[in-house]
Amino acid sequence: MAVTIDEALVATAETDAIDFKKEFNPAVDGEWCELLKDVLAMGNSGGGVIIIGVDSAGNTVGIDSAISKKMDPAVIGDKIRKYTAGNDPRCSVRIETRGSGTVLVLAIDASITPVAFEKAGTYEVGAKPKCAFNAGSFYFRHNTRSEPGTTEDVAAAIEREVNRRREEWLGNIRQVMEAPPGSKVTFGEHSQASFGGSATTSVRLTNDATAASIAYRSRDATHPFRFNALRAEVTKRLPSGTTMSAGDLLAIRRAFQVDRNPNWADVGKYGPTQYSNAFADWLVDQCSRDPRFGAKAKMKARREGR
Repeated sequence: MAVTIDEALVATAETDAIDFKKEFNPAVDGEWCELLKDVLAMGNSGGGVIIIGVDSAGNTVGIDSAISKKMDPAVIGDKIRKYTAGNDPRCSVRIETRGSGTVLVLAIDASITPVAFEKAGTYEVGAKPKCAFNAGSFYFRHNTRSEPGTTEDVAAAIEREVNRRREEWLGNIRQVMEAPPGSKVTFGEHSQASFGGSATTSVRLTNDATAASIAYRSRDATHPFRFNALRAEVTKRLPSGTTMSAGDLLAIRRAFQVDRNPNWADVGKYGPTQYSNAFADWLVDQCSRDPRFGAKAKMKARREGR
């Protein structure tokens, strides 16, 4: 995804990957059509986040709790497939706190290949017909707007997927090359377990009753901090007069590619990234040594284009 939920929640302005909607009425067909246009446009453009309950100026106005009950990911998927002949980008929905209000967050993953509308999104306003999108059209994000795609948009989507696969292959090759002699390397799809229950559960991954048990630990045990909780924990432990702002923490994440380090970050497939005590310790150590560590991280991220 082009932007994380944490980054979107602290954003003060819309971008090509962040969209604010002041309100949404799931009982109105026209509002669904306009929302689906944005969802597909973001999926086709590499992913993004839509926040309902924030006005165009970036002010939190909040949402009615009844809205969230009607915004299940399965409902959104059904709505999208109605217009796309069964294709849809993966979309997660969650309630989050932003400032002093509650907002609804839609996180849209990048589509592997661009998805087109197979059916027109027509609806009525009063007695006048309107059309949110035409049949056969591809939509992409152009700055803060969702608009019909161009040849350049499709080419960029293809290049993005090629680059993603190249990075995945190179990563697998690197693991093989760096493995000690005699190692057996196995690749599989990464998944996250984030359900309730005990933090540690003994399991056996074999039907051999004599096999030794291994301990499974949930991400809440190994990486207990979400973005705001991490910032609060670090600030609490820093020397008096030293602070950790949201902007500093975002810059540090980018500059040091924190989300690529599994010892520091657990990137949830359907939820926000969570961080470990080891990362919190490292932050406290760096910021205690250098009160300008956050500012220097911003310059480093900007210099390296991250």
